[in-house]
Amino acid sequence: MDSLNEAEANYLRAKLQAFLCRNPEAEVRTGERDPSVIRAWGEEAIEIPLRSDDEELFEALNAVRLPPRFTAIWHEDTREFEVIFTVIEKENRLLERSFEFRHKGNCYHCRFGPSSSRLMAIAQRARPSGSPAGSGFRNLLPFYRFEHTREAHPDSDYVTNGKPTSFWIRGIDDYDDDRIGDLARNLNFHMSYFDRHTPTILIHEEQIVSHKVDDPHPPHLGYFPDTLSGQDIDQHLLILWESARRGDPFLRFIHYYQILEYAGFYHVKANVRRDIERAIVAPDAVSRPDRVAQQILDAISAERRSDEVKINEMIEECVDLKEMWDVLDGSLDAFSEEVELDGGFILPAIVSTSAGYEDFVQSWNRQFSHALHRVRNALVHARESRQSTTIAPTTANHSRLSPWLLPLSQTAAQVMLYGRL
Repeated sequence: MDSLNEAEANYLRAKLQAFLCRNPEAEVRTGERDPSVIRAWGEEAIEIPLRSDDEELFEALNAVRLPPRFTAIWHEDTREFEVIFTVIEKENRLLERSFEFRHKGNCYHCRFGPSSSRLMAIAQRARPSGSPAGSGFRNLLPFYRFEHTREAHPDSDYVTNGKPTSFWIRGIDDYDDDRIGDLARNLNFHMSYFDRHTPTILIHEEQIVSHKVDDPHPPHLGYFPDTLSGQDIDQHLLILWESARRGDPFLRFIHYYQILEYAGFYHVKANVRRDIERAIVAPDAVSRPDRVAQQILDAISAERRSDEVKINEMIEECVDLKEMWDVLDGSLDAFSEEVELDGGFILPAIVSTSAGYEDFVQSWNRQFSHALHRVRNALVHARESRQSTTIAPTTANHSRLSPWLLPLSQTAAQVMLYGRL
């Protein structure tokens, strides 16, 4: 950075000192491009160009917190939380909606109303600088369009009939991410109970760095055969398999696990199957049906095992650990340390990154199967009496759970292929 740019940067940082202190994610960028505020709301995809004489923008930025967790603005001086909505028609009945929300001993005044001049100043100058990555540019684009249309065509229908609108919450003493997140989720639920089409407060989950898994279904055998000997696999299992290959990680995990549950229901120990088959094929089976029925009942009675035990035994019989070892090559770190999920559930460490193949064989099936049951219960049963912690449906948890889909899909596939043998 040359001395001129450095002086300009220092000047702009001084002008925005209050903003930068309140918004540590953001920074002032100078250099070859126009000076700008970058990473407003922590967004790489938003930048706000700066002019040294733009006092309206400086005043707006210095008075607010742009929270990464919300599509919203916190006004530090008025203690108001402004949820950025959109431009709606002036006759829209949402503009009449105003109510008190009583929650945890506090009373909050909530309403849809005109957007603040601060929001309009920020939105008028902000511009996209990349992909929104699911955040929708914090809903700024309708406001940007409105302000620039008003400058160029003040008599247009869009301007004369439109109303830049925000959802306002008053009664919050001080800004706190977790408390406002709790309040927002409760508000979203109660508003949607009475109006299924109500706009809701966007809550953006923290992005985390996940363990890299290149391909959830890698060609681990290293080749594709010239001839495939297809099996007549149960249609229900095939439908579950198709469903498990798409969707969010929670749903995929449950569908893969359902494959294990379904196949496990029909899993019979080899000696029990042998006793049943022996009773059926006995030369005198037709002449002595009562005895055959009793032999089958005796064999089944001896087979009584819990569902989890049946699944564990089926996995041990069906899964080729050498193939699993090859599939997991390079991604064992995802399973080598405990990971606490939102909701309090802990994904256990089930293998050491320094483990060799022999150690892997000794521990994998037992540890992995046990972990699968616990994760499934946490996903499905939530706070049932047997489950003291949960796996919250957050984006961060999706990322944390994703690496487990790789060995789970491999396990489900081999159960489908070999579970009835």
